[in-house]
Amino acid sequence: MRYYRSYQEKRAQFTGKTIIGIDPGKDRHHAVIIDANGIPIGKTFSFSVSYQGFRKRLWEEINKQAADHSSSDLLFAVEASCNLWQKICNYLLSEGYEVVLVSPMYTKQSRVMLNNDFSKTDPKDALLVAINTQQGHYNKLRDYSKRSSNMRTLSIAYDKLRKDYSSYRGRLRAAIELVFPELLNVITLGTKTSYYLLEKYLFPSEYLNMNIQSESIKIEKISRSKYGIKQLRKLQELAKHTIGIPSHNNSYNRTIILIWLKGMEEIDSRLKTIFDQLIELASSMKEFSILTNIMGISDKTASLFLAEIGDISAFNNYKEIEKYAGYNLRLTQSGKHVGSRRISHLGNTRLRWILYQMTEETMKYIPEVRIKYLKRQLKKQIYRKNLVACVPQLLKLLFCLLKENKYYEFYEERVTEMEKLDKQYQIVKAERAAKHRKKHKNPQMGEELRKIA
Repeated sequence: MRYYRSYQEKRAQFTGKTIIGIDPGKDRHHAVIIDANGIPIGKTFSFSVSYQGFRKRLWEEINKQAADHSSSDLLFAVEASCNLWQKICNYLLSEGYEVVLVSPMYTKQSRVMLNNDFSKTDPKDALLVAINTQQGHYNKLRDYSKRSSNMRTLSIAYDKLRKDYSSYRGRLRAAIELVFPELLNVITLGTKTSYYLLEKYLFPSEYLNMNIQSESIKIEKISRSKYGIKQLRKLQELAKHTIGIPSHNNSYNRTIILIWLKGMEEIDSRLKTIFDQLIELASSMKEFSILTNIMGISDKTASLFLAEIGDISAFNNYKEIEKYAGYNLRLTQSGKHVGSRRISHLGNTRLRWILYQMTEETMKYIPEVRIKYLKRQLKKQIYRKNLVACVPQLLKLLFCLLKENKYYEFYEERVTEMEKLDKQYQIVKAERAAKHRKKHKNPQMGEELRKIA
């Protein structure tokens, strides 16, 4: 019912307005004008994505088709597809006009309702954008401050570079698995140690001829004693009995691997540059200190979280952030039938990834999150699913702290409950592990257990 009331308010807000629906394209935008009754005024028209198109062609058609309407009666509705909407929206806002966004999902779902036809054309989509806006199916265009806008830009760039880094890492791993796969069991890719070793040593024969004593000193210094002579000796032992494919073209393999390695190093340095600028912008915010005060939330995740949500005052409830990230439940219910409950995945993918990272860390320390996780793990041990179920708990906590401008405090009752559940979970975990070992030792018993299950 709450959603229904907000929907009615959205419909009533632009009653009596003349709506101009715009379907944005790369080279040309298509537009249509509808009156207060939803009836198109004139024909659909198009204008180029250029200075002349925005400043001349668009207003020629508007003045011709809606000459009797004042600028205060006009409302522009633009479909939010990719980033094609940004230039036209920025221009219209600078001219002082009201602009709203319509999700492509609304357009897609309403195509068949227009004329019993699933066909897609630009003029049809422009009309659907206008009609959906009149019916209240739109989102207001959020106005970000200069700092929030800069942080958001950096967050988008960070996410793209992070994906590029994962691609290079996957290629490097695939190449190493062919020549010396055992290396990956000892050295973690992406660390400074891996960069140093792979630039000098790659093939098993090179590790066999390595001077362990001198290299171990350098490795200890680079890795801050995480890696040392023990790991280098293990690599030499593994090199003696490797299952890697011996190649006659070692120089070509080295060239390819070094290209992937250099790519990872370059992206790593770019990520650091973006991260430093992001921290510089976020550190002046009170919200940043509130978030980083919580155990498990780092400078990185706190700054990225603030970059994606912008101003916390734009949200009235933590559930709005949950929906914005795509963590809201997608329910299927009819009569007595209740289907599966899954998250919608419709929302900001960057924010969804950030919240998962934050939940994974805070789940280890913060009672409000860990209690929920332990209760679910005691019922059924599904790590990822149970972790995702804890995201609303974390969001509720963060929303309250940020809204009330307070720092997090541990409550003794919560800590006691968490410790009690921890003990129960350790016992259950040990019992499950013993049952698992027993099942694998006795295959017949394992088969019986599977039948019972």
